[in-house]
Amino acid sequence: MVAAGLEDMTTGNSTELVGFILMGLSNDPELQIPLFVVFLVIYTITLIGNLAENFPELKLHNQTTVTAC
Repeated sequence: MVAAGLEDMTTGNSTELVGFILMGLSNDPELQIPLFVVFLVIYTITLIGNLAENFPELKLHNQTTVTAC
């Protein structure tokens, strides 16, 4: 006996993937370097912030976040 509302699910998935396109932010070579630098700076700031949270000797004097336990 099939549960009510599940009759359609027994036939399986009929979706077919025919392709996958991965697009970047820019195909313009003059714009790729500035975008790389911007994301590198953002990544570096994030990495330093995460390290400062994990190592007490690197913490700033004014802690701006509070971790709830």
